[in-house]
Amino acid sequence: DAAAPRIACAELESFVRSLFERAGLTAGDAAIVARSLVDADTRGTHSHGVIRTPFLVDRLATLYWQRQAGATSGRRSAACLSRSSIRASACWS
Repeated sequence: DAAAPRIACAELESFVRSLFERAGLTAGDAAIVARSLVDADTRGTHSHGVIRTPFLVDRLATLYWQRQAGATSGRRSAACLSRSSIRASACWS
């Protein structure tokens, strides 16, 4: 779409990384996730790109508050998001 704004990949990756850092990820983990999302957009897989950022940040916030409240779950679901699962899903070549 010619009317869509264009943002340099490095600038977009930096912005997305900062969002994940503010959501509680380490700088290294935030960089991995940001790179993965921007890479998806550059490959044309926009459904798995930066558009997922609000959902993922919201999931991190939800998990943070659940931990603060002492909520625990005895099972893991595909929707469960943790630092280790982000790293595993984002590290592919």
